[in-house]
Amino acid sequence: MKNSKFFLILAAGILMSLSANADESSKPKVVYQTVQTVHNVPGIEFEKPQIFQVHKENQATSSKMTIHNSSDKELVITQFKCQGFARTELHNSRFINGEREMYEIKSITVPAHGKTVISPNRTHFMMFDPEREFKIGEYLTMELQTNLGTIPVIAEIVPRRLK
Repeated sequence: MKNSKFFLILAAGILMSLSANADESSKPKVVYQTVQTVHNVPGIEFEKPQIFQVHKENQATSSKMTIHNSSDKELVITQFKCQGFARTELHNSRFINGEREMYEIKSITVPAHGKTVISPNRTHFMMFDPEREFKIGEYLTMELQTNLGTIPVIAEIVPRRLK
């Protein structure tokens, strides 16, 4: 009787382990690369996509990366979502009397056969209201809505070093 209970518990544990592993293996693996090509949109690459560590006082942050477009069509980003943030906006910055002023914009365009630098001091992605605290080196998925389709981008959380 003791042996049959033991084997029953052992079998249940093995089955649970196998089903958990099956679930994990069916999930797509998230892999960060310093240059990311977009499989569903040929000719588009994201170089060093990064999200700055959240500014605790403002509960907001921004991103930086370079978007390369070697295709014959311009890429127009009209909105985006970012894992772990309640709200996102497309932004631009301008300097007035030496002070940086940010403002919301409707789109970011990457010209055909060109590139656009995304940076807090220029055009950038803003994320607001983090759902939790993020660690340096952690990776978050951004989902860009564009004229060429939805584009996933994996960005690394990096230390905040703005001048």
